[in-house]
Amino acid sequence: MTNSIKPYKTDFILFIGLIIIAISIYLISTENSPVDLQMHDTYIVLDQNSITFLIIGPLIFLVFLLRGIWKKLKNKWTNIGLLVGLIWILIFLYFTIQGQQQLVDQFSEYAKEEHFYNEVFVKGAKQKIKYLWVILSIITLGIFALGYWTIRIWNKVYYS
Repeated sequence: MTNSIKPYKTDFILFIGLIIIAISIYLISTENSPVDLQMHDTYIVLDQNSITFLIIGPLIFLVFLLRGIWKKLKNKWTNIGLLVGLIWILIFLYFTIQGQQQLVDQFSEYAKEEHFYNEVFVKGAKQKIKYLWVILSIITLGIFALGYWTIRIWNKVYYS
């Protein structure tokens, strides 16, 4: 009985440890004001949810990706951890794209009213948003492929 639990213990401990880190980041960031970033002429404000997703999503993905490469994606719990990390990245990227689309639309409307519409800027921004949608689509396909692979492993273990 202990031999069947042992392979999953490491993945479980890693996942619980990363969830504890996520909760810690969330609790620490709720005590403080939102994080303000200024890069050149762009001013970004991140709330505690964004900070948590921004740090923990890629961290879970990288930890379980390295573990998945080491296990050759043959461990279902490692694959599930990798799926969780990919889904967190997908959610963060989706909301980032939505925010960028709203900013470009607001800029376009304001610029048309004030007669300083910059068509080159708007086209360039919309093109970058299209690229982000392509990246989002590739991540989504990766989630489906990894999910299918994990279900195959799960069925092989339990129905063989």
